[in-house]
Amino acid sequence: MKCIGIVWVMLIITAAGCKPFQNAGQQHYPVTPVTKKSYTVLNGVYANKPDTTIGKYYHGPNDRRSADFRPHLMDQFFLSQPKTVYQYRDSTLTDAGQWVKLEFSTAKKLTLSLYYRDRFIFSKQLKGRFKNGYFYGRQKFFIIPVYPLFFGYNFQRTRIGKHQDKLLVDLRQRQWVFLIFSGTNDKVRTTALFTPKQ
Repeated sequence: MKCIGIVWVMLIITAAGCKPFQNAGQQHYPVTPVTKKSYTVLNGVYANKPDTTIGKYYHGPNDRRSADFRPHLMDQFFLSQPKTVYQYRDSTLTDAGQWVKLEFSTAKKLTLSLYYRDRFIFSKQLKGRFKNGYFYGRQKFFIIPVYPLFFGYNFQRTRIGKHQDKLLVDLRQRQWVFLIFSGTNDKVRTTALFTPKQ
C-alpha cells in the first residue's frame, strides 16, 4: 500500500509539472506561426543574452520573487548546463560576445551551438515537434523518490517561436525538494526575445 501511495504522489506531481503554456507571452509578443513545413525560418544565429524578458521567478518558502530573472538562451534548454556553457561569463563584454546558432536538420531535430565571438564552444542536439505555431522541445524532468526522507523533482519545458525578426522563447520550470524537515520550491515562467546576429 505504501508503494501505491508513493506512485500516486509521483503521478500527481508529474501532472502538476506538465501544465500547458496556453497563451504565454502572446498578448505582448504575437508570434508568426511556424510549422513543420516552414521550420527553417527559425534557423539563424542569435545573441545568447536576451534582449527583452517578461515573467517572473519565484523561490519559496520565503515567497521571494524576481522580475529581473533573465536566463540566457542556452540556459533554457537544459536542467543542468555543461560547464562549458558558463565558462565565458565573467563580464558584460563576454555576454556581448556570445552567440547561439540554431539549425534544424529535420522538423523534429534541432542543433544548438554556442559560440564566443567566432570560437565554437559547445553543441547539443534537441528533439521536439511543431505545434500551434511553435517548436516544443521534449519536456525534461527528474525525480528523486527517496520518500519521506529525501524527495524532489524538477520539470522543465521550452518552446520556440518567431516574433518579427527575433527569436521568442517561452520557459516553464517547476522544482521542489524536501529533505526531512525542510524544503524549497522554485517556479519559473518567462518569455524572452533574442536578437539575430547582424
